[in-house]
Amino acid sequence: RDAGLLSGARFNRYLHNDAQSLASRLEKATGNTLVVTDGVFSMDGDIADLPALAREAKAKGAWLMVDDAHGFGPLGAHGGGIVEHFGLSQDDVPVLVGTLGKAFGTAGAFVAGSEELIESLIQFARPYIYTTSQPPALACATLKSLELLRS
Repeated sequence: RDAGLLSGARFNRYLHNDAQSLASRLEKATGNTLVVTDGVFSMDGDIADLPALAREAKAKGAWLMVDDAHGFGPLGAHGGGIVEHFGLSQDDVPVLVGTLGKAFGTAGAFVAGSEELIESLIQFARPYIYTTSQPPALACATLKSLELLRS
């Protein structure tokens, strides 16, 4: 939300996990549109209807961004989160974000997406420009956690 406020973007909320409500909002949307959802909603533990949300976003030419902080680890055959759980692809979910501080047990976060998206973030996302990289020991611990989650 803060990034959206800083960018001057307009916000429209759709009903919780309701693809029809999203479709109605998208009908009225103009310009570049980003649909944002959690993968797993932390308050109740319910899972986003990601296939339906992805279908609606794609039909209207919107990008879908999923915060899967609570899905990485417990969801998916190899702990890959909600996208893996539903067998979706980067084409369905162009922006995927997550944290390393939950199932991975380390620290930090990540954004996954196309090379073009990541390069744009590296070059133009002001908060990223002024951060330091993850320490090598923490990166190694995260890699080991990933190996354990996949096994």
